[in-house]
Amino acid sequence: MLLSNISRAGSRLFIRSYANEIDRAVHLIGVTQAEAEVAFKQFKGVGVDVKLIEPENTSFMKSRFMEANMFLGTSNGDQLANFGEIHQLIIHITSGMARADVLKQKIVKLCLPPMQDEITPKTGVWEECLLKLYYAETEAYQELPEFLNLKKQFTEQENKDYYLSLLKAIGHVPNDKKVVYFVDADLFPHVIQYVEMVYARHDLNQDKFLDKCEALKAFPIYHDLIKQLTMEYKLSERQLPGVFIYLLKYGRPPKSPAEIFKFIGFINNPNKWDIKATRIDLGKIFNFIGDSIKEKPVPSTDNPIGAGPKPPDSSLAPVPENPIVTGCEESSSLPINLGL
Repeated sequence: MLLSNISRAGSRLFIRSYANEIDRAVHLIGVTQAEAEVAFKQFKGVGVDVKLIEPENTSFMKSRFMEANMFLGTSNGDQLANFGEIHQLIIHITSGMARADVLKQKIVKLCLPPMQDEITPKTGVWEECLLKLYYAETEAYQELPEFLNLKKQFTEQENKDYYLSLLKAIGHVPNDKKVVYFVDADLFPHVIQYVEMVYARHDLNQDKFLDKCEALKAFPIYHDLIKQLTMEYKLSERQLPGVFIYLLKYGRPPKSPAEIFKFIGFINNPNKWDIKATRIDLGKIFNFIGDSIKEKPVPSTDNPIGAGPKPPDSSLAPVPENPIVTGCEESSSLPINLGL
């Protein structure tokens, strides 16, 4: 309760300090990413001093903004980090740091030499030892029972591949040394929590899968990201929900001409959208998102204050005039952009 109250107070102070529009500040509507970046620049030195971030880290706020808008119980996918999102993000970060501390103590004991120098974010850990520890660990994953149950549902190697995909989504780059650095390993519990939150919110029948209708309910939250990541394919709005389902089913975009042909047919035919996406499938998408975000430059802004344009009233794309019939319309609680 104390942490929640502190989080609420901090969220209120953050929005009222950095929202550049009176209405958003007074009513705690939220801040834009550009406004949040102003706060990051002002307090980055403090974060470096307490070893929360690395001096060369320039994407900290961008990553937190994406997490707030997509992976929390209150996320709505718009261009603002609102009061509820910031409040939950602080709690998630605090919880993730606590889990990371438990894991770090065991990593140091089991995977590093006894005379290891001071542990820093740049300290490397053998990938094989780290994945083995993740698989054997239970204490750090308390209150995440479904994550622990993955060991009963999938093989050890499938679980380790899942862990590696989450590490890559965080920023880990596989290398010849076969090491993972603490700058990435420390964030591993955070991304696990985000995956669990996605299923807690969208797996409505609690069968441990995301089916077509559950995914379509979630789609509006991820609309803008999917649109950004698939710009090279020059797709229309009506095709984006199918892209989301395709990624859940196959874990990556098409590459070969044959795959692209199959992809086009899939996204235009809801009858093919029969999916049962597991947490491991979602991990592949996180991996794809992480790789794609790293490849795309951060847009520049000419606004010295960093306020940017006023965000739209809603993150959801306009409801189309002629929606495709998906079979999920009666159970849908959010408008789904499936227009012709």
